[in-house]
Amino acid sequence: MPQQLQSLLAALGESGVRYCHWKSNWRLESAVELASDLDLLVHQEDARKFDATLLSLGFCAVQLSALESEASTSHFYGLDEDTGDIVHVHAYYRVITGGGLVKRYCLPLSEALLASSRTICAIPVPSPEAELVAFVLRKAVEHGSVLEHPFVRRERPSMLEEFSWLERRANLDESLRVLRQWVPSVPAELFLEAVDCLRRGAPTIRFYRIGRRVMQRLRSFAIRSPLVSLVLGWSRLVREAVRRIGRRSTRSALPRGGLVIAFVGPEASGKSTLLAETGNWLQSFVSVSYAHAGKPPSTCVSLLPNLIVPAMRWLFPKSRINTVEVETSTESAGQHRKASLLYLVRSLLIAYDQRAVLRSAHREARRGGIVLCDRYPSAGLGGMDGPRVDPSSFDAHAPLKRLLATGEQRIYQSIPAPDLVFLLSVPLDVALQRNATRTKRGGPEPEDYVRKRHALIERWSIPGVPVVSVDTNRSLQETQLVVRRAIWRMI
Repeated sequence: MPQQLQSLLAALGESGVRYCHWKSNWRLESAVELASDLDLLVHQEDARKFDATLLSLGFCAVQLSALESEASTSHFYGLDEDTGDIVHVHAYYRVITGGGLVKRYCLPLSEALLASSRTICAIPVPSPEAELVAFVLRKAVEHGSVLEHPFVRRERPSMLEEFSWLERRANLDESLRVLRQWVPSVPAELFLEAVDCLRRGAPTIRFYRIGRRVMQRLRSFAIRSPLVSLVLGWSRLVREAVRRIGRRSTRSALPRGGLVIAFVGPEASGKSTLLAETGNWLQSFVSVSYAHAGKPPSTCVSLLPNLIVPAMRWLFPKSRINTVEVETSTESAGQHRKASLLYLVRSLLIAYDQRAVLRSAHREARRGGIVLCDRYPSAGLGGMDGPRVDPSSFDAHAPLKRLLATGEQRIYQSIPAPDLVFLLSVPLDVALQRNATRTKRGGPEPEDYVRKRHALIERWSIPGVPVVSVDTNRSLQETQLVVRRAIWRMI
């Protein structure tokens, strides 16, 4: 069990919070699934104490969108410092159920489930009898909804396995007593029919009919009307399909606001690998988007000029941004190469595109998401991806060039700073070796270019921004852990 969860269980025990793990206890016992994703039912009187305990241990609460959230539930995430893994606590303050898309009913089973003294893996769990009642009613309701059928069919093997595990441990007569005491609107005969469907693995159509009858008996406990549930279910189904087709992360937000996180480093320092891994880790619990500040997409202002860039590169090879940027930034102060008019226009357009993509990134972060940036413009002249031309290098005889250079500088000054920067470093010989062996569109970069970019990173700086130095010459697991711990401190 992750160390973070052990600390949580110990703290909850000391605080006297009444809670239990009320779903999938067979997985806990059989170790099919490690206890890093818990569904905890919390007594309503202890809800504030429970929330405060999790927050004091470094857990963070995450908000789902209004269309996807459910009342009486909260999502908390914590970081296991030893492994860098995420621990998810899905807290229920009432027993709400109905399926994966829409929770339809609030069942009066909290007291029956919480009145338990047994534990599995040091986690309090309900008695098998109370758990069997909740399980059978949940699955009957899920089978009674047409929208839930794809999910029910997918989870059918695990559902039958869990039922078999519960049935072996529960006394059916005692379960019927719990049913009569807490949910008397559901007749024992109907409950036994649902049990028989699970026991025999009955056809879906039979269980659907029984599920509809159970839903009729549970109308008094409905959270919303059938029509609203239907519309909401279809909306969530469409959103989920679009999210999966577009490979988008979950639309959840950090209550205190999101973050813009930049990965900055020389060529072949592992930026792309580390950024992709960090995105996969974060998107398990929060909305994640990406921005490439080194190669920003074209805006309406720069679209046409960018379309003719290939021709300009062929006609004026010495005016390429990369060529002049490296040459001028590695020369001593006051001896910058005289930039051509074409180079100045191109620099101004790139600055404009960078500002556009980064402003969009910060808007996304203000809505509670996390934006991962591949590269970020330096604040100082001559730094990587930052201002390229000093306006003072042009005298009164070149007013247009001076104006363009001043415009570029003002654009960079208006770009908001990131919330966190990972400054990657790697020995030059390792960078050269990686560059020579990596598969990249257009092939490896020229060795001289890699050397100059490696030296250029020393000039990168943004005053007042937290910067975490990361040596990517270590194993990926070690660098991942450094990055995850630093991000979690900001969250």
